[in-house]
Amino acid sequence: LQLTVTGAARIQSCCVIDYLLELTRVCGQGQGERNYHVFFQLLRARSEPLLEDLQLGEAQSYGYLERSQLEAPGIDDGRCFEELKDALTGLDYTPTIQKE
Repeated sequence: LQLTVTGAARIQSCCVIDYLLELTRVCGQGQGERNYHVFFQLLRARSEPLLEDLQLGEAQSYGYLERSQLEAPGIDDGRCFEELKDALTGLDYTPTIQKE
């Protein structure tokens, strides 16, 4: 992630310049690990008005998540989702765009 910041410490632009996914990490995870953190965040916040129309289910109903550690020690998925929304809002993404 590359951020350009103004002299007033405001984000001017942002772009992903390089991203690598390890095949072993995408298709599975080790014992006691979990992948797709943003999915767990979405599922934790699925009753929010922004997400209600998506009709998200429990983590166990998704093949990639069902064998994951559902609760990560020290991570509050609901709080992390709020932080994600705040970050997107700070980048001027409207709720409509965030939902898409």
